This record gives sequence, structure tokens and C-alpha cells, in this order.
Amino acid sequence: RRGAKFFALTALTVAVLPMAVLRGAVPGLAASNGAGGAAAGEVAQDLLDALGGALKQIATLQEQVEAGNIIPNFGARAQDVLAEASSRAGPAAGQDVQLAIDGALQGLFLRQVALLGPRVAAAFEGAHGP
Repeated sequence: RRGAKFFALTALTVAVLPMAVLRGAVPGLAASNGAGGAAAGEVAQDLLDALGGALKQIATLQEQVEAGNIIPNFGARAQDVLAEASSRAGPAAGQDVQLAIDGALQGLFLRQVALLGPRVAAAFEGAHGP
């Protein structure tokens, strides 16, 4: 199961780079020589670094949720992950990175909602009787 989760998170990284190239976020990526190719390589590396860092943070949060825990201040923590990744990716790829990471964070949010449902129901029943 852990391997499947890692695969899903890694798939985000693989999906975003081609998307960024198609949108022109990594201009001249196909160039293999000259300063343009080197600059494109740096942009691509920044993009991969941004995604990798964000996915590590998300994996840590995911472990907490899978253990049955609700993450306090999840919205603020998610925003921090998005902001850091966007900053690391740079302005050209920031939006693509945010879209990819937002999808993973939305999954964590929905999993927490699923965890809260039974807890809220139990608290309500406890307060109002069966």
C-alpha cells in the first residue's frame, strides 16, 4: 500500500513537467546546446526540486492522516506547502506546480473529512442520546 501511495505522488511529478513544457513554462527545454539549454535545464531542475520538496511534505502529512489523525491547521500548512513549492519553481512554472500539489492536498483534505464524519456523528449521538 505504501508503494502505491509513493507511486501516486511520484506520478504527479512526472505529469507536471511535460505539462509545464507544453505551456511554455520551461522554454527551450529541447535545446541541447548553448546558454538557452543550460537555462532551461536549471528551470527544469527548479521545477523538479519544487515538486520533490512538496511531495516529501505531503507524504509526511499523509502518514499522519493514514494513522487516523486530523492535521491541526491543515489549511495553513497546505498553503505553506503550496507557497514554498511555487517559490522554488519560479514564476514560469509556479501555476503548474500549484495545480499538481493542490490535487494531492485535496485528497488529504477529503480523507480528513471522511475521518471526521464518524467522530462528529458519535459526538452528536453522545450529546443527544441514541
